[in-house]
Amino acid sequence: MAAADLLRASSAAFVDLARLVFLLSRSWSAEALDLCRRRVDRIHDLDARAVERLAALG
Repeated sequence: MAAADLLRASSAAFVDLARLVFLLSRSWSAEALDLCRRRVDRIHDLDARAVERLAALG
């Protein structure tokens, strides 16, 4: 996957996380926190892969 695609996916995942936080803000259970943690892990993975791709360009 190209860096631009990874960055687009990261941006979409960030919007998804924001939506999830909004929807779950009234019921902060352990399950809700785990869902958010998994979304953050996904964003981190996408961003790390994008950085690797961008570094390879230079």
